[in-house]
Amino acid sequence: MPHPHPTNSGVNVDVNPASAVARNARHHGGATVIRYEGGDLTYAQLDDKAARLATVLSRGGVAAGDRVAYLGLNSASFVVAMLASFRLGAIFVPVNFRLAEPELAQVLRKSGAGTIVCEEGHRAGADKVRGETALRRFLLVDDDPQVPAAEAAAGWEPWSGLIAAAPPAPPAAARASTIRRS
Repeated sequence: MPHPHPTNSGVNVDVNPASAVARNARHHGGATVIRYEGGDLTYAQLDDKAARLATVLSRGGVAAGDRVAYLGLNSASFVVAMLASFRLGAIFVPVNFRLAEPELAQVLRKSGAGTIVCEEGHRAGADKVRGETALRRFLLVDDDPQVPAAEAAAGWEPWSGLIAAAPPAPPAAARASTIRRS
């Protein structure tokens, strides 16, 4: 007798990627999930850092449905910021780092992002357009040796100290997807 495929079972499935990382952290915590010149991360380290950043974002006013922009290159920080946003049910807005300032202002304005996470190499561009956007909070990635942050960045909060001091946020907001048989 054939068995129905689980994806056609009509059950609710949590499709939040932050939940998948947390689940893998519980079962395979020591396994490396990100290999990056700036530092590899295990599932446990990735989940912990994303959970702590989620607390930082939440304490700064980010809630489900809010937008969190990210301006930088492909890095471990990108993944951490994305998972932290998903953990809160917020909308992650990756911004193309190659945009000219008028385009950057338009993307940030139209996205409705209130918080931005940014790497040092792109901070100057974000600074130039900040008054044209709804951005209220500016987090600077300062713990990536591949993109070292400047000593003093007026108006920016270095994220490493905030993440280290924050307790991990509760488990990710479930994103249920009901899969039905057709």
